Amino acid sequence: GGRLVARLNRYLSLTADFRRNRVRLPAGSFDIDEIGGRADFAFSPNLFGAIFGQWNSDDQEVVLNFRINWIPTPGTDLFLVLNHSLDTLGDAWTATNTTVLSKLVWRFVM
Repeated sequence: GGRLVARLNRYLSLTADFRRNRVRLPAGSFDIDEIGGRADFAFSPNLFGAIFGQWNSDDQEVVLNFRINWIPTPGTDLFLVLNHSLDTLGDAWTATNTTVLSKLVWRFVM
C-alpha cells in the first residue's frame, strides 16, 4: 500500500491512501483493495474536525465520516459526528446507513 500526505498549512492537511490485502487461507485466497482519503482542518485551536472517506472492494461500499470538535473552555468538549454508507454495486449508489452522533463533555468545578 501507500499513503500521500499534504500539509497545505497549519489549518489544513490532506491524505490519500491505498492498501491491498492478500488473504491466503486453506479454503481459498482473495485480495481486498481499500482506497481512502481524509481532510483534517482547524478553524482555530478550539474548533477543528475531519472528513474521511473509504471504499473497499470486498463490501463494494463507500463509508463517509464527518467529525467536528469544539472546545469552548478547557475540560469541555462538544463532538458532532456524521457517518454515511453507500452501496456501490449497482449503477446508482444507494445509501445503506446514516448515523448522527453527538457527545458533550462538561467539566463541573466544585
